[in-house]
Amino acid sequence: MLLIILDKLKGNSPLSHLIVYGFEFLVLYVLNVFLVGVWGQTLGKMLFRIKILRADGSKVLWSNAWRRVSVGIGFIALYYFFISIKIFSMFTGTNLQLGNVLDVASLICVFAFLIYKFCDVYVLLKSEKHRAIHDLIGGTVVIHDPR
Repeated sequence: MLLIILDKLKGNSPLSHLIVYGFEFLVLYVLNVFLVGVWGQTLGKMLFRIKILRADGSKVLWSNAWRRVSVGIGFIALYYFFISIKIFSMFTGTNLQLGNVLDVASLICVFAFLIYKFCDVYVLLKSEKHRAIHDLIGGTVVIHDPR
């Protein structure tokens, strides 16, 4: 819901686009890492009573939380980088002659992210312990919260 509101706030100003994209990045990833690092749960996980632990069953660490989202952050950061260059060139009035290249690069980032997410779900469904790729990278496991 918040992201829909932020999308409406972008307007036509290139600077507002950069601000909203940066805020979306912070909300989506930094808040995720913070919640997982502090409580081992995001708001959605709290709602569905599931929790993230380290693979050995101990409390999740900040390093685990960062590694869990590292691949997603990489794809999205690249996407925002390409979009920001394009918006910056619009804002400053410079014509970089790279508009189409930047569009293609940002689309490749989106498709690569979607392929990663598809593979993530596939590994989750096929793995013996039902751990997704981001769980394997982060050294974590998702369990039912007994509370």
